[in-house]
Amino acid sequence: MAFDFPTDLTAPFRCDGTQGRALLIHGFTGIPNEVRPIAAVFREFDFAIEAPLLPGHGADGAAINKTKAGDWHRAVEEAARRLPGNGPLVVAGVSMGGLLATCLAARKPVDALMLIAPAFELYADGKLGVKLSQMGAHQLIPVLEKKEKGGDLVDIEAQRNNPNTSEIPIRALQDLEKVRQRALKALARIKVPVFIAHGEQDRTIPARASLDASLKLRNAPEVLTHRFPASGHVLPLDLEQKELQRALRLFVQDQVLSS
Repeated sequence: MAFDFPTDLTAPFRCDGTQGRALLIHGFTGIPNEVRPIAAVFREFDFAIEAPLLPGHGADGAAINKTKAGDWHRAVEEAARRLPGNGPLVVAGVSMGGLLATCLAARKPVDALMLIAPAFELYADGKLGVKLSQMGAHQLIPVLEKKEKGGDLVDIEAQRNNPNTSEIPIRALQDLEKVRQRALKALARIKVPVFIAHGEQDRTIPARASLDASLKLRNAPEVLTHRFPASGHVLPLDLEQKELQRALRLFVQDQVLSS
């Protein structure tokens, strides 16, 4: 089913549908553009879709620094409430969006959970950034310019065309860590089918984090994990976008619509 996305790639988007509901959550410093390929799959199944822009996101790092973890959690809950109808509800998230999706799925009735490069673990430089932020480094250096302005992607053209926040908000790293810790505790409370996908070229979140998370989903009836050897962190926009969409499509057919 056709759907016209906003021309502004940073803008939130929504559409109506009759067969189900999908909440799609972008990542830390990300924008709704990174979930558009996921939305395209749900449109094929005539799902209603909500893809919010998280508070503080879509502009610069300073704006994100002014927000807190609670703001992001509340924005996700509000977006879920806006979804119309009573069909099956799928919550999907990229990176930190996957953490927010996990927390929501542990608190609210959902029918399936999709995690794309979920940020359950950080590489050493990310851990150092969190630690320095907790020690007050953000008071001296509020933001840092990203090396890869369009995100961690192998596809250079997709990277150029993804206008996410080009700065790392140092203070907000503390709240990213709060979300991460909360999501790790929530994994054992997930009781719905889970789809997990990770790019093996991810330089932001180690791919092993997804495997480790899958082992903690002990109460989920089904956990399907997928590795994509050629793609980086922003997997939906990267080289194996079509392969990811194919796997998502099968998950919706087998684990959401057939139940």
